[in-house]
Amino acid sequence: MLEEIKNSMNEQGYAVVKNLLDLSLIKSVLSDVDMITKAQYSHHISDKEYPPQEEMLVQISQKDPTLYLKTLSAIEMLWSINSLGSAPSLINLSKALGIKVPNSPVRPAFHTYHNKIAKELKREKFFEKTPLHQDWPALRSSFNTLVYWIPLTRITSKTSRVALIPGSHKNGLLKAKEHAFGHTIDEDEMNILQDFTAPLLDVGDVLIFSAFTVHKTLIPKNNSDLRFAVGIRHADTVAEEFVNEGMPRSYKIVMDMERSRTLKSNEVSKIRF
Repeated sequence: MLEEIKNSMNEQGYAVVKNLLDLSLIKSVLSDVDMITKAQYSHHISDKEYPPQEEMLVQISQKDPTLYLKTLSAIEMLWSINSLGSAPSLINLSKALGIKVPNSPVRPAFHTYHNKIAKELKREKFFEKTPLHQDWPALRSSFNTLVYWIPLTRITSKTSRVALIPGSHKNGLLKAKEHAFGHTIDEDEMNILQDFTAPLLDVGDVLIFSAFTVHKTLIPKNNSDLRFAVGIRHADTVAEEFVNEGMPRSYKIVMDMERSRTLKSNEVSKIRF
Protein backbone atom coordinates (compact mmCIF):
# COMPACT_ATOMS: atom_id res chain seq x y z
CA MET A 1 0.00 0.00 0.00
CA LEU A 2 2.85 2.41 0.80
CA GLU A 3 4.35 1.91 -2.66
CA GLU A 4 0.99 2.71 -4.23
CA ILE A 5 0.77 5.93 -2.20
CA LYS A 6 4.34 6.90 -3.18
CA ASN A 7 3.70 6.20 -6.86
CA SER A 8 0.48 8.21 -6.82
CA MET A 9 2.15 11.13 -5.03
CA ASN A 10 5.06 11.14 -7.48
CA GLU A 11 2.97 10.83 -10.63
CA GLN A 12 -0.34 12.47 -9.73
CA GLY A 13 0.64 14.74 -6.84
CA TYR A 14 -2.05 13.29 -4.58
CA ALA A 15 -3.28 10.04 -3.04
CA VAL A 16 -6.36 8.82 -1.19
CA VAL A 17 -5.55 6.75 1.90
CA LYS A 18 -8.50 4.71 3.16
CA ASN A 19 -9.21 4.26 6.88
CA LEU A 20 -6.06 6.07 7.99
CA LEU A 21 -7.48 7.84 11.05
CA ASP A 22 -8.98 6.44 14.23
CA LEU A 23 -12.66 7.45 14.24
CA SER A 24 -12.48 8.28 17.95
CA LEU A 25 -10.21 11.24 17.10
CA ILE A 26 -12.78 12.57 14.66
CA LYS A 27 -15.63 12.08 17.13
CA SER A 28 -13.68 14.12 19.68
CA VAL A 29 -13.30 16.99 17.20
CA LEU A 30 -16.99 16.92 16.29
CA SER A 31 -17.96 16.97 19.98
CA ASP A 32 -15.78 20.03 20.60
CA VAL A 33 -17.11 21.77 17.48
CA ASP A 34 -20.66 21.19 18.71
CA MET A 35 -19.88 22.72 22.12
CA ILE A 36 -18.26 25.80 20.56
CA THR A 37 -21.18 26.26 18.18
CA LYS A 38 -23.66 26.05 21.07
CA ALA A 39 -21.61 28.52 23.14
CA GLN A 40 -21.71 31.09 20.34
CA TYR A 41 -25.37 30.43 19.60
CA SER A 42 -26.50 30.76 23.21
CA HIS A 43 -24.50 33.96 23.72
CA HIS A 44 -25.45 35.72 20.47
CA ILE A 45 -28.74 34.17 19.28
CA SER A 46 -30.77 32.35 21.94
CA ASP A 47 -30.08 30.40 25.12
CA LYS A 48 -33.53 28.78 25.24
CA GLU A 49 -33.06 25.82 22.89
CA TYR A 50 -30.60 24.56 20.31
CA PRO A 51 -31.67 23.79 16.74
CA PRO A 52 -29.60 21.32 14.69
CA GLN A 53 -25.94 22.31 14.37
CA GLU A 54 -26.32 23.17 10.71
CA GLU A 55 -29.08 25.66 11.51
CA MET A 56 -27.10 27.18 14.40
CA LEU A 57 -24.16 27.92 12.09
CA VAL A 58 -26.46 29.34 9.42
CA GLN A 59 -28.10 31.66 11.94
CA ILE A 60 -24.72 32.78 13.32
CA SER A 61 -23.56 33.66 9.79
CA GLN A 62 -26.82 35.51 9.09
CA LYS A 63 -26.46 37.56 12.25
CA ASP A 64 -22.87 38.49 11.48
CA PRO A 65 -20.50 36.75 9.02
CA THR A 66 -17.54 38.01 11.08
CA LEU A 67 -18.95 36.24 14.13
CA TYR A 68 -19.17 33.06 12.06
CA LEU A 69 -15.52 33.40 10.99
CA LYS A 70 -14.47 33.97 14.60
CA THR A 71 -16.26 30.75 15.49
CA LEU A 72 -14.18 28.90 12.89
CA SER A 73 -11.02 30.56 14.19
CA ALA A 74 -11.79 29.36 17.72
CA ILE A 75 -12.36 25.85 16.41
CA GLU A 76 -8.94 25.88 14.74
CA MET A 77 -7.31 26.38 18.16
CA LEU A 78 -8.75 23.13 19.55
CA TRP A 79 -6.35 20.52 20.87
CA SER A 80 -8.65 17.87 19.43
CA ILE A 81 -8.00 19.27 15.94
CA ASN A 82 -4.27 19.52 16.61
CA SER A 83 -4.34 15.87 17.72
CA LEU A 84 -5.31 14.90 14.17
CA GLY A 85 -2.05 16.37 12.88
CA SER A 86 0.01 14.56 15.50
CA ALA A 87 -1.79 11.22 15.10
CA PRO A 88 0.82 8.44 14.80
CA SER A 89 -0.75 7.26 11.53
CA LEU A 90 -0.13 10.68 9.93
CA ILE A 91 3.33 11.17 11.43
CA ASN A 92 4.43 7.69 10.34
CA LEU A 93 3.09 8.20 6.82
CA SER A 94 4.87 11.57 6.51
CA LYS A 95 8.14 9.96 7.59
CA ALA A 96 7.62 7.09 5.16
CA LEU A 97 7.18 9.69 2.41
CA GLY A 98 10.53 11.31 3.23
CA ILE A 99 9.82 13.93 5.89
CA LYS A 100 12.57 13.37 8.48
CA VAL A 101 11.46 15.74 11.25
CA PRO A 102 7.79 16.70 10.75
CA ASN A 103 6.60 20.16 11.75
CA SER A 104 3.43 22.17 11.31
CA PRO A 105 4.24 25.25 9.16
CA VAL A 106 0.81 26.70 9.89
CA ARG A 107 -1.99 25.96 12.34
CA PRO A 108 -4.70 23.50 11.22
CA ALA A 109 -7.48 24.88 9.04
CA PHE A 110 -11.13 24.09 9.69
CA HIS A 111 -12.91 23.94 6.33
CA THR A 112 -16.69 24.28 6.14
CA TYR A 113 -19.18 24.85 3.36
CA HIS A 114 -22.93 25.36 3.27
CA ASN A 115 -24.72 27.19 0.48
CA LYS A 116 -26.69 29.48 2.83
CA ILE A 117 -23.53 30.41 4.77
CA ALA A 118 -21.68 30.97 1.50
CA LYS A 119 -24.29 33.54 0.44
CA GLU A 120 -23.79 35.49 3.68
CA LEU A 121 -20.00 35.47 3.30
CA LYS A 122 -20.17 36.53 -0.33
CA ARG A 123 -22.62 39.33 0.50
CA GLU A 124 -20.06 40.80 2.90
CA LYS A 125 -17.21 40.37 0.37
CA PHE A 126 -15.54 37.47 2.21
CA PHE A 127 -14.39 34.53 0.12
CA GLU A 128 -16.88 31.66 0.35
CA LYS A 129 -14.76 28.98 -1.31
CA THR A 130 -11.07 28.56 -2.06
CA PRO A 131 -9.97 29.57 -5.56
CA LEU A 132 -7.46 27.75 -7.76
CA HIS A 133 -4.17 27.82 -5.83
CA GLN A 134 -1.11 26.04 -4.48
CA ASP A 135 -0.48 25.88 -0.73
CA TRP A 136 3.30 26.32 -0.80
CA PRO A 137 3.45 30.13 -1.39
CA ALA A 138 1.65 30.70 1.92
CA LEU A 139 3.98 28.34 3.80
CA ARG A 140 7.58 28.83 2.59
CA SER A 141 8.26 25.41 4.08
CA SER A 142 10.20 22.42 2.77
CA PHE A 143 9.64 21.50 -0.87
CA ASN A 144 8.25 18.09 0.14
CA THR A 145 5.53 19.60 2.35
CA LEU A 146 2.41 17.42 2.51
CA VAL A 147 -1.19 18.57 2.82
CA TYR A 148 -3.64 16.28 4.59
CA TRP A 149 -7.31 17.04 3.86
CA ILE A 150 -9.33 15.17 6.48
CA PRO A 151 -13.13 14.94 6.08
CA LEU A 152 -15.16 15.00 9.29
CA THR A 153 -18.32 14.28 7.31
CA ARG A 154 -18.83 11.88 4.40
CA ILE A 155 -17.84 13.31 1.03
CA THR A 156 -20.21 12.23 -1.75
CA SER A 157 -20.80 13.38 -5.33
CA LYS A 158 -23.29 15.92 -3.94
CA THR A 159 -20.86 17.35 -1.35
CA SER A 160 -18.54 20.31 -1.74
CA ARG A 161 -14.98 18.98 -1.81
CA VAL A 162 -11.42 19.43 -3.00
CA ALA A 163 -10.81 19.32 -6.75
CA LEU A 164 -7.19 18.77 -7.82
CA ILE A 165 -5.30 18.81 -11.10
CA PRO A 166 -3.36 15.52 -11.31
CA GLY A 167 0.33 16.00 -12.07
CA SER A 168 0.20 19.79 -11.58
CA HIS A 169 2.87 19.57 -8.86
CA LYS A 170 5.42 18.81 -11.58
CA ASN A 171 5.09 22.40 -12.88
CA GLY A 172 6.68 23.72 -9.69
CA LEU A 173 5.69 27.10 -8.29
CA LEU A 174 3.21 28.86 -10.58
CA LYS A 175 2.66 32.58 -10.93
CA ALA A 176 0.01 33.84 -8.51
CA LYS A 177 -1.87 37.06 -7.78
CA GLU A 178 -3.64 38.51 -4.76
CA HIS A 179 -7.14 37.35 -3.86
CA ALA A 180 -9.51 37.74 -0.89
CA PHE A 181 -8.48 34.19 0.05
CA GLY A 182 -4.82 35.26 -0.01
CA HIS A 183 -3.66 34.27 -3.48
CA THR A 184 -4.85 32.49 -6.61
CA ILE A 185 -3.23 31.17 -9.79
CA ASP A 186 -2.62 33.91 -12.35
CA GLU A 187 -4.58 33.74 -15.63
CA ASP A 188 -1.28 33.44 -17.54
CA GLU A 189 -0.84 29.95 -16.10
CA MET A 190 -4.34 28.70 -16.90
CA ASN A 191 -3.37 27.14 -20.24
CA ILE A 192 -1.45 24.34 -18.49
CA LEU A 193 -4.19 23.64 -15.95
CA GLN A 194 -7.00 21.23 -16.80
CA ASP A 195 -8.54 17.83 -16.03
CA PHE A 196 -9.69 18.17 -12.44
CA THR A 197 -10.41 15.19 -10.20
CA ALA A 198 -12.45 15.42 -6.99
CA PRO A 199 -12.14 12.27 -4.81
CA LEU A 200 -15.05 10.95 -2.76
CA LEU A 201 -14.16 10.09 0.83
CA ASP A 202 -15.55 8.33 3.88
CA VAL A 203 -14.94 9.52 7.42
CA GLY A 204 -11.56 8.09 8.44
CA ASP A 205 -10.13 8.45 4.93
CA VAL A 206 -7.51 11.08 4.18
CA LEU A 207 -6.72 12.94 0.96
CA ILE A 208 -3.00 13.74 0.84
CA PHE A 209 -1.33 15.96 -1.75
CA SER A 210 1.79 17.96 -2.47
CA ALA A 211 1.90 21.62 -1.42
CA PHE A 212 2.57 22.32 -5.12
CA THR A 213 -0.53 20.47 -6.38
CA VAL A 214 -3.04 22.94 -7.81
CA HIS A 215 -6.48 22.63 -6.24
CA LYS A 216 -9.69 24.49 -5.41
CA THR A 217 -13.12 23.99 -3.83
CA LEU A 218 -15.63 22.21 -6.04
CA ILE A 219 -19.30 23.05 -5.43
CA PRO A 220 -21.71 20.60 -7.13
CA LYS A 221 -25.04 21.85 -8.44
CA ASN A 222 -27.90 21.59 -5.93
CA ASN A 223 -25.43 21.15 -3.08
CA SER A 224 -27.14 21.63 0.28
CA ASP A 225 -25.06 19.57 2.69
CA LEU A 226 -23.00 21.00 5.53
CA ARG A 227 -19.42 19.83 5.06
CA PHE A 228 -16.67 19.78 7.70
CA ALA A 229 -13.02 19.01 7.01
CA VAL A 230 -9.65 19.76 8.57
CA GLY A 231 -6.52 20.75 6.66
CA ILE A 232 -3.18 19.70 8.17
CA ARG A 233 0.27 20.46 6.74
CA HIS A 234 3.41 18.46 7.48
CA ALA A 235 6.78 19.94 6.48
CA ASP A 236 10.37 18.80 7.06
CA THR A 237 12.21 20.91 9.63
CA VAL A 238 15.65 19.69 8.54
CA ALA A 239 15.15 19.94 4.76
CA GLU A 240 18.18 21.64 3.22
CA GLU A 241 16.18 24.37 1.46
CA PHE A 242 14.34 25.21 4.69
CA VAL A 243 17.53 25.37 6.76
CA ASN A 244 19.27 27.50 4.11
CA GLU A 245 16.39 30.01 4.24
CA GLY A 246 16.87 30.40 7.99
CA MET A 247 13.86 28.25 8.95
CA PRO A 248 11.32 31.03 8.19
CA ARG A 249 7.73 31.31 9.38
CA SER A 250 5.19 32.72 6.96
CA TYR A 251 2.86 34.09 9.62
CA LYS A 252 3.51 36.67 12.33
CA ILE A 253 2.01 36.48 15.82
CA VAL A 254 0.73 39.87 16.98
CA MET A 255 -0.32 40.30 20.61
CA ASP A 256 -3.55 42.19 21.24
CA MET A 257 -2.38 44.54 24.00
CA GLU A 258 -5.70 46.41 24.07
CA ARG A 259 -7.49 43.27 25.22
CA SER A 260 -4.94 42.78 28.02
CA ARG A 261 -5.30 46.37 29.22
CA THR A 262 -9.11 46.21 29.45
CA LEU A 263 -9.16 43.04 31.54
CA LYS A 264 -10.35 43.82 35.06
CA SER A 265 -8.37 42.38 37.97
CA ASN A 266 -11.53 41.33 39.83
CA GLU A 267 -12.45 39.11 36.85
CA VAL A 268 -9.19 37.19 37.21
CA SER A 269 -9.48 36.90 41.00
CA LYS A 270 -12.64 34.80 40.64
CA ILE A 271 -10.75 31.94 38.96
CA ARG A 272 -10.61 28.67 40.91
CA PHE A 273 -8.91 25.49 39.74
